[in-house]
This record gives sequence, C-alpha cells and structure tokens, in this order.
Amino acid sequence: MRIAGSIAPRLAASLAIVVALAGCQVVPDTGGRSPAPEPTPAPVPAPAPPPPAPPPAVPQSGDPWEVAPVTPGNWRYESGGTGSVASFGATSATPLVAMRCQRSSRQVSVIIAGATGQRVTIRTSKGPLDWAGTQQPIAGSSALVVTRPANDPGLDWIAFSRGRVSIEPAGGPRIILPVVSEIGRVVEDCRS
Repeated sequence: MRIAGSIAPRLAASLAIVVALAGCQVVPDTGGRSPAPEPTPAPVPAPAPPPPAPPPAVPQSGDPWEVAPVTPGNWRYESGGTGSVASFGATSATPLVAMRCQRSSRQVSVIIAGATGQRVTIRTSKGPLDWAGTQQPIAGSSALVVTRPANDPGLDWIAFSRGRVSIEPAGGPRIILPVVSEIGRVVEDCRS
C-alpha cells in the first residue's frame, strides 16, 4: 500500500499541472506592436432579381380560328410623344401581343412575345396575312417583331376583322384576339 500512497500525491500534482496548463492561452509575439486587426469578410452580394416571368401559356383549341375560344386577356391603349401602343394580355406587365406606332417613321410593329420563328400568319375575316419579322429581346425574353408601313392594307384587315383575329407565329402557340377599337387607334395614330 505504500506504493499506492506514494503515487497518489504525484498523481494529484500531475493533475494540478494539467488543469493549470489547460487555462493558459498562447499569445503570438508581435514585437511590442498591437496585433493586426482581424480581416473583415467581403460583403456578400445581393442575389440577382429573378428574371421576368414568361407570358402565361395560351390555352389551345383544335377548333377553327373563327370559333375557337378567345385567348383570356384585355386590350390596353397608351399614347405618348413618340407614338402609341395597344397591348393585349392577362396583365399589363406581360402582354402577349402589342401593336406599336412609331410616328417618326410612320410604321406599325406587331410584337408577339415568346414567338421563336421568323414568320407569322395573321388570320382575319378578309383573309390571311403572312408576314416576316425578326427576333428581338424584349423585357428579358424574345419576341417576334413584324414592322409594316402604316398605310399597309393588312393593318385595316386586322383592325376591321369581324370580331376576332388569329395570330399564328411559326414556332409558337396560336393566339385568338378580340378585335377592339384600340387596334384601329394605333393604326390611325401612324397615318395622321
């Protein structure tokens, strides 16, 4: 037991040293100068805003355009110093179709959001119009833009079609639009 009794004081002393060392902190030698401040983390950039929502899907029907359901939405007309625009869609933020008058050039552009081709067929009660256009980025998306001189008789076919027109872009869904006075106003704005 004597051996055990002589180990107990040594064990107690060793434990005391370990406990004392555990509370120590290592401080780097800075040569008498203040320690360098901690670097500040770089600011985290704000997340990019989400891209604009694509135009809502247009319900499709296999019926002929003359009797197919009209695409849901409303026409809106706006006039400004450089021209006017009639736009059709479920919301003003994402029109499906717009007709824009550029007074300075006396041209009317038909803008079809989300269309991917280079051509569009517009069916009216007078007959079909087959027009070529160009792809242009508009509001974070692509659109088919067809530009015609304001005196093009096809614009009258659209403005005076009986009750509706069908916009059928190559590579896109058919859009059946109600014919309203806003269409004729845009055309007349470019002719006067």
